[in-house]
Amino acid sequence: PWQITTIGNSIARFTQQVSGGTNIIQRGTGTVDFGGAGINHTFTGSHSVLGGTASVTGSTLTVGNVTLNNGQLTGSGEVNGISFGGGTTNVVAPGTPTTTGILTVDSHLTLNNSTTVRLKIRGTSSNLYDQLAVDGNLNLNDATLQLDFDGFNPAVGDTFTIISASGNLSG
Repeated sequence: PWQITTIGNSIARFTQQVSGGTNIIQRGTGTVDFGGAGINHTFTGSHSVLGGTASVTGSTLTVGNVTLNNGQLTGSGEVNGISFGGGTTNVVAPGTPTTTGILTVDSHLTLNNSTTVRLKIRGTSSNLYDQLAVDGNLNLNDATLQLDFDGFNPAVGDTFTIISASGNLSG
């Protein structure tokens, strides 16, 4: 497997396609970014996030699963699946820390009580709030929902579709 350790605010960025039969094990506190608009990263192994942040920015990450174990998954892109390998702090956060976005999961998703779904809401237009879109069933399973309004004050009657599932929604 590829072993990637990012320290501090460092970023390891893949702007060209990553493919082939490899597993990625990510450690540290920085970010591994699978970027590049329209790029489909198709390595056939898995991506284990044992710390730090994995990010998909305008791309598709088609791997067996992104496994979070005290890690974070962010971005405006697509992942094949997300699983949770334990840990006490796992975060799923569409967009970036400063911009909103849509993170799409192309399979069923089961969160757990160590998972926080972190979403930003900056206005009522769909491009002004984060969205988690699941193509399958979604089980929230006692996960924490954390909303960041950053000074935006929604009016009574404002609605936001921040989490959606094409299948059943439970938990």
